[in-house]
Amino acid sequence: EEKVLCYIIRDVEEEKQVLAYYVPGDRKAGVQVPNTDLNEGEDGKEVAIACAAASSGLNNLEMVRPLGNTYFYNLDDDISYKRFFFHFTSNETQDEWEMMDGDVKLVFHWVPVMKATKKIYWDQAKFLKRTL
Repeated sequence: EEKVLCYIIRDVEEEKQVLAYYVPGDRKAGVQVPNTDLNEGEDGKEVAIACAAASSGLNNLEMVRPLGNTYFYNLDDDISYKRFFFHFTSNETQDEWEMMDGDVKLVFHWVPVMKATKKIYWDQAKFLKRTL
């Protein structure tokens, strides 16, 4: 299985921040970055562009570049995922907002990049320092 992960970065007072979200009441889901499945035959870059906008609700995004890919093995599901990471920028000024993903509420907020590796679901922060 393949996934696309999107690092949406903004600068606030010379501090880089990455957009992340959590599901209230679901600690197991952790803090994540916008992501989606990549189906066979789909272009990763096109899927990343669509995912970044649709997942976050932001319209003012600019893709900087692909950052690389890695593999992640999920013991719970016994599935190996290939993950593709992409870097976007945003000039969004809103600090927090909510969106619905079906019947699940997602709370979006900005996390300082330098602290994000300890806050974001561990494997999703793998290429985050490449955005600096």
